[in-house]
Amino acid sequence: MTTIPDPVRDRAAARVEIQEYFRAEDRVGSLAQPGVLLWGVKDRSHRNSNRAGLLDRVPAAEVRLIENTGHHLEHENPARVCEEIRRLVATLPARSSQG
Repeated sequence: MTTIPDPVRDRAAARVEIQEYFRAEDRVGSLAQPGVLLWGVKDRSHRNSNRAGLLDRVPAAEVRLIENTGHHLEHENPARVCEEIRRLVATLPARSSQG
C-alpha cells in the first residue's frame, strides 16, 4: 500500500527539525575567546533579546550595531561588514611564520 505524503504534517515536522538544529545553546558552551557580534539595527527577523542571549554565550564578544541594515548584513552593507572584520583582525596577535 502506498502512503500519500501529508504536506502539512511533513512541513510541521521539518520546521521542528530545523528549529532543533539551530538551537545551538544546547551544543555550545560559553565561549571565552573575544569576538565581534555584528547586528543590523533594522533586523526584523530576530528580537533584541536574541542579541542578549548571544552575549550570555559569548561574554567576551563586543556588539557592534550596524545602522540602516537588516538581517543580511553582508548583502545590505558589505563595506561596513568588511570594515568591522578588518578592525577585528587588526586586534589579533600576529602569528609566527616559524610555527
